[in-house]
Amino acid sequence: MSTVMISGLGYGLTVVAAALVYLGSSNQPLLASRRWRGMLPWVGIAGLVAAFVLLLRDRGAVTTSFILVTLAMLTWSFLPVMVGWFMRGKGKGR
Repeated sequence: MSTVMISGLGYGLTVVAAALVYLGSSNQPLLASRRWRGMLPWVGIAGLVAAFVLLLRDRGAVTTSFILVTLAMLTWSFLPVMVGWFMRGKGKGR
């Protein structure tokens, strides 16, 4: 696989894994089921580790760490706003 494809896969996996960590939080209104909340953060952390390994293939450790943390923080900042906007008509986002 080419470097661009591996990097894109690493970026996408980072965003999905960070979203899974967010969905495992007890403060989010999207998932009402407690059944999945215990497992989702661990799956998300495993995804972040896998994304780190993918991104590490063509970048240094510090650059990979910076990219991973930046994308995770962007996801954790953007996703609650989108969930609140999506849930505003349903009365749960307030």
